[in-house]
Amino acid sequence: MERYALIVICAMLLIVSVSGTLYDVGPGAGDDDYYGISMVLDSNGNPYIEYTDDNFYPVVAIGDSGSFSISSIFEDDMGWYGSIALDSNGYPCVAYNGIGHDALSYASWTPGGGWAVTQIENNDAGGQYTSIIFDSDGYPHISYFDQWNYYLKYAYYNGESWDKTTVDNEFGVGEFTSIALDSHGYPHISYYDVMNTDLKYAYWSGSMWVRYQFSTPADDGLYTSIAVDSDDNPHIAYYDDTNDDLKYSVKSGGTWSTSTVDSSGSVGKYCSLALDSHGYPHISYYDDKWGLNGALKYARYNGTAWVIESVTTSGNVGALTSLCIGSDDLTIHIAYYDVTNDRVKYAVFTNPPPPDASFTYTPHGGGYPITVSFTDTSSGSPTSWAWDIDNDGDTDYTTQDCDHTYTDPGTYTVKLTATSGEGSDIAYGTIYINSFHARATPSETIAPVDTSAYSSFIEAIGGDDSPDNETEAAINWTQAG
Repeated sequence: MERYALIVICAMLLIVSVSGTLYDVGPGAGDDDYYGISMVLDSNGNPYIEYTDDNFYPVVAIGDSGSFSISSIFEDDMGWYGSIALDSNGYPCVAYNGIGHDALSYASWTPGGGWAVTQIENNDAGGQYTSIIFDSDGYPHISYFDQWNYYLKYAYYNGESWDKTTVDNEFGVGEFTSIALDSHGYPHISYYDVMNTDLKYAYWSGSMWVRYQFSTPADDGLYTSIAVDSDDNPHIAYYDDTNDDLKYSVKSGGTWSTSTVDSSGSVGKYCSLALDSHGYPHISYYDDKWGLNGALKYARYNGTAWVIESVTTSGNVGALTSLCIGSDDLTIHIAYYDVTNDRVKYAVFTNPPPPDASFTYTPHGGGYPITVSFTDTSSGSPTSWAWDIDNDGDTDYTTQDCDHTYTDPGTYTVKLTATSGEGSDIAYGTIYINSFHARATPSETIAPVDTSAYSSFIEAIGGDDSPDNETEAAINWTQAG
């Protein structure tokens, strides 16, 4: 185990130091595409890492408090192009290409029974670049490359047997597959078209496979990684080989948008994508430094900009990455290959939290008009604030706290935007001001009163994330003596 530092480069060239920990997992077979590394987290946040060991057997390393136990899947046959997922019981299952019969295999583990291996495809029928995921019913779905016919294929277990189909039979498609499921349990697959040097994407509509080709002048679409958000929008990270860039595409409202995440050198190979609970993408990838010693890098979108981090540069590291996000949205897990030492490694670190905007209010003086002090109580160490006192779209104050005098009765929605290098958050509050007939002074009591004899009455609703979802807290006024 070793300590290291992350250097964070934000859009405004802000540099932040973040601590993390590296762990040694075990000896690997190499950094070629066909060996691969795949990782998944259990409900306790423990990593399960699948890879090809130095004897060319597929193995699973199970982490617990920084130590790893290694389980060999099948001692009678070597394997590569593996992908791991956990079933509904939390047990590991692996899709891989069995080298001996050169076809897709599926291994599942049970306590006491160990590994049970099923050969899904016939000998020499394909099974490279596997990607596996389980649906809500506990059934596995696998995308894979038929290396004999150069097709993209898909296999699904229906509870009794494996259903297999060819998704795309254009010659030369199907390498670098990655699979995700939407809210209906329908598969979405990203993959590479080697003949047209393009990224491709296919999804099951419920009645047919729909395919889309990203036709660009560049040779892009290698090392694809896909995730689907809660609105069923697909997100894809991939490598642009022509420009040596990390690319990211997302479909929203029926339209695809593409951005270059990192173009600093030769970056983007072996990328792995995951989404946090906000639907923001996080990507691990390799910086090969133009063929010199490589580095493991990590990019995340914080809601306003991409933040780029260099995780470790100790030797030639960062190939074959696999990324997972912890349940807190802040803990990042990355498995990767250390070429210098021929070892599989595991990094874990925690991002600083984004702001969580909130505020309190205090009325001052008696009578009418009324001055109210607003105090920022946001967490997450915001560095700038924008107060829109009447939610008209204009910023009224940019200080952390502010005082405002209300001269007219009415209803006012107060909006606070708190911002840091990790992103922004918004809190709302509503102020009701009514005019009556007698002079009044503020009271510390919060109880129903008869307002007919008062000159001013203020009811404030505390800050929340939405003007339609507010928490009521009344401030009443008592009659002056």
